[in-house]
Amino acid sequence: MEKIYRNIDVMDPNQRNSLNWEKGKRLLYSGQILTTDFDRGRLNNLEFVLTLVVILERQNEDLTNHIISIQNKIKEVAPTQYYYPKSSMHITVVGCTQFHKQRAEISEERIAKINNICTDIIRNWTAPISLVFKGINVVASSVFVQVFSPDNSYGTLRNKIINELQLAGEDPIMQLDTNDIYINFVRFANREPTELRNIVSLISKLRNTDIGALRVKEIELDITDRVQSSDATTVIGRYILPSI
Repeated sequence: MEKIYRNIDVMDPNQRNSLNWEKGKRLLYSGQILTTDFDRGRLNNLEFVLTLVVILERQNEDLTNHIISIQNKIKEVAPTQYYYPKSSMHITVVGCTQFHKQRAEISEERIAKINNICTDIIRNWTAPISLVFKGINVVASSVFVQVFSPDNSYGTLRNKIINELQLAGEDPIMQLDTNDIYINFVRFANREPTELRNIVSLISKLRNTDIGALRVKEIELDITDRVQSSDATTVIGRYILPSI
């Protein structure tokens, strides 16, 4: 059967990240960012998604702590933004559904179907997935760590899951470029001009900083909100990847 999904906008990761940086700087300097509504560190207006993710602290504690140390530097110069806790730092593999206003809108039948699809694909996956973490960047809504898959194994897995979900009648969240991998670790919560300028100044010094590397050991299927809040997350399944 012909594939439904095509990776129609594959861009060299370094080129994409450079474009993101130039655009992100302009948005922060002008204050034209997208803010997320938080109340004392808790996300307002919850929406729920069934999503396949890599939880960073379950993969590599040292790498996670390195990102926390960078996060703390940003927090010193921009304290009123939202900072992901260690337990919420993740890489999205595939948003398996669109976002829903109510958790109950994602039926148990759909959850079981998507869980079975993910289980079948990952159980038969034979290629180890290695990721490299290098450089900090910004987009309109967040500060993120740039992540690279040198052999594109991550994007290949992502494509396969998207294809199978679509063939099963699901509507996964689409990305034009499935090689685009990142970890959001700061979310913009306000447009305070000094903080935004401080963020640009600091990140300009961290654009190419080496953070680390890992081989993905486990992928998790969760129902969660937009920032992977621990109290809004239900783990549906965990899938072990090959270690050799």
